[in-house]
Order: sequence, then structure tokens, then C-alpha cells
Amino acid sequence: MFSDSKHVVENRFLYLLIFIIFTLSGWVTLEPAPFDLSVILLFLICCVSSSLTYRSQLTLPFILIWLFLISNGISMYIMKDSFLGIYYFCITFFLVTFWFMVIGLLNTFEKSIERAILNGYLLSGTISAIIGILAFLQLLPHSDTFLFLGRAKGLFQDPNVFGPFLIPVAVLSILRFEAALTVKKKLLWLFLFATLSSAVFLSFSRGAWINYLVSFIVFFFLWTVVSTNKSELIRRNIYLVIIFLLFLLGFVFILQSTNILEMFENRFGLQNYDNDRFASQLNVLNILIDKPFGVGPGQSDSISHLSPHSLYIRILGENGIMGFFIFITFLAITWFRSLYLSIFIKNPLYLLCTACLLGIFVNSLVIDTIHWRHFWLLLAIPWMSEKNEIEETR
Repeated sequence: MFSDSKHVVENRFLYLLIFIIFTLSGWVTLEPAPFDLSVILLFLICCVSSSLTYRSQLTLPFILIWLFLISNGISMYIMKDSFLGIYYFCITFFLVTFWFMVIGLLNTFEKSIERAILNGYLLSGTISAIIGILAFLQLLPHSDTFLFLGRAKGLFQDPNVFGPFLIPVAVLSILRFEAALTVKKKLLWLFLFATLSSAVFLSFSRGAWINYLVSFIVFFFLWTVVSTNKSELIRRNIYLVIIFLLFLLGFVFILQSTNILEMFENRFGLQNYDNDRFASQLNVLNILIDKPFGVGPGQSDSISHLSPHSLYIRILGENGIMGFFIFITFLAITWFRSLYLSIFIKNPLYLLCTACLLGIFVNSLVIDTIHWRHFWLLLAIPWMSEKNEIEETR
């Protein structure tokens, strides 16, 4: 009896700790962020308490991730800036460890830890979104602290990361909206969805806008396709109409605001620095002719003195052809597994991951995403134990 009580207390402590840690995930104005330091602490606790569980279906992704890290190590032999290379590799290794830990926790504690992660992430995104919107409207003291050249960035350093971070939270708010049992709760989740979507828009990040569009098109398509019966399909189509009307209201509001409309028109087209980015990407690719194993982690910036602003170009240039194909294979099998589970297991969380991962894949064409914390979280969730999920549907 005492052993069971102790086990319950330990689980509650772990739940609370994980909730707090993921609530901190939207505060990254510092490097390393409080979230990063907390994750290291959590990983040590998990190792000591044997709280991580892994199953046979993880063999392939584990092998691919280790091969990718090895490709990083191989390319480090020829890097020019050793300090930058080691620092960049350590961040990558930390995020791989984070991915590894999340999978282990989800396979051990299943729904309880899943709720802690999602609730923490939801609260984190909501706080950052509200701060970003209020700062944009100049309703906060020192509002410029939370803006970048007039663009909302909340508690992030870059609007191009702030916007995409909120997209999975916006999708989650739709899932919570559907699951709510009262009209009051449904209206609350709908309001939260509108708030998060507004914050994504006010980031004025073209990559975030594309990410948002792709994520929600895929999500709404799968959401209707996997409906279990006719009444659910009709209900979800009604929800889609309501959400579409919300978008129309938002569009009308934009037309009424001269400042927002002008900034939107300015950001929507090509920027002066876009040509420099394209030139930087070409320079990184040209390096492969002489260095097919890559130039080393974090070295792309030094080639043209400008970041390539593309996940795929960066990995190809830094980790070589082998590292590129290994990582792309890892991304592909993760996404297809998530899609498979979305269709056959019908867990809404897999719908979220499938849609948002594809949104990030497209977003990754125009920005470096390999060090996005929420990207690695989404890459971890589809690797929850399939056996547990199948048992839940029976």
C-alpha cells in the first residue's frame, strides 16, 4: 500500500514538473532558455527513476538519428570554426536527447504525461500570444521589448519562430473546442483559437503564414476524412463553417486597419534581403562539389556570412549528402507513421502532428528549423507505443 502511494506521489510530482517545464517552452529570450536547463534536470530525474520506456518500433528511427549524429561528427573534422561547430552540435544533440526523453516518457506514462505536455505547451503559447498582441497594440509597458521592427515576437527572439510555435497550439485549441461539452467552453476555445491565429498573423512572418495555411488545410482535410460516422462528419463541417466565418471577420478587421494592411502588403512581397538569401544558399550548395561530407555543424553562416535560411540547404551543406538523406528519411518515416496512425488509430493528437509537421516541412524551405524545440516535440509524439494506442480503441 505504501509503495502504491509513493508511486502516485512520484507520478504527480513528475506531471507537475513536466507541466511547468513545457509552460516555460514559450520563453526563449535567453540562451540557454529556462526550458533547456529544466529539460536537462528532467532527463536526469528520468534516468535515475527509470521513467523511460522504449519499444521495438523505435529501432529504425533510433538508428537513423544515430547515423545523423555520426554524419555530424564526420563533417566536424574539416570545419573551420571549431567553437561554433561544437556549440551548434551540442544544441542538436540536446534536442535529440529531448526527443528521446519525450518518447520514453510517453511510452511509460501514456495519457497522464501527454496531458501535462499539451497543457503546458497550450498555456505557454497562450501567454506568449497575448503578450505579442498587446505589445503590437502598444498596450504594455515597454511594448517594443516584445516586438521586432514592429512585428510581434512575444517572448521569443525572432517573429519567424514565434509565429510557427503558436500553430500547433492553435490546432490544439480546435481539438479542445470540438471536445468541449458546454457552449461556454466551446466559445472559450474558439476565442483562444482566434487569439492564437491573430498572433501568428501579427508576427508578419511569411514562413509562419505558409506554415499556418498548410497545417490547417491538411488538418481540416484529415479531420473530416477520419470522421467515424455521419453525425460526426456533419458536426465537423458545421465547425468548419464557423471557423471560416471567423477568418472572414478577421479579414474585414484587417481592411479597417491602415497600419496592419500596409505592413501586410509590405511583408507579403519579396524583401530586399531575399536575393542575398538565395545567393547564400547557392554558395552552400557549391561547397558540396569539393566537400561531399559537408563543412561541419553551424558552418554554413561563415561561407557567405549569412544564414542559408533553409533547413534542407543547411543540412546538405553542413552534414553532406549522406547526412541529408539520413535526416530526410527520418523525417519521412515519422510523418508517414503519424499519417498512418491518424487514419487507423484516429487519435486527434496524430492529426495535429501530421498537419503541423507538414506545415513545418514547408516552412523549412525558407528558414532553419532544426533547432526548433516544438519541431522535435512533434517528431516525438508519433513514436508513442502503437500497441497502447490500439488497445485504447478497442
